[in-house]
Amino acid sequence: MSGDRSATLRQLSSLLGASGVALGAFGAHALKARLSQKAGGIENWRTAVIYQLVHSVAILSLSIIPDDRKSLQYPQPSSWSGGKVMALGR
Repeated sequence: MSGDRSATLRQLSSLLGASGVALGAFGAHALKARLSQKAGGIENWRTAVIYQLVHSVAILSLSIIPDDRKSLQYPQPSSWSGGKVMALGR
């Protein structure tokens, strides 16, 4: 069952990531003139694309969480290191 959920989340993440890249390229090339007419149009489009890509990565990270929550009772040392790196920005 865990494999099914993980596979579904990975597929959803890949679709969101691919559409984010496609929409970013579409906005940068095909819609550039139209977005430039509105104040902040290009920045709004860029922000929306970045949000979509970040959410794609977040969904991808959910795919590695096991279904049995027993393995999540205590933080693993690798998560401590990851948390330190994120907090320190290194």
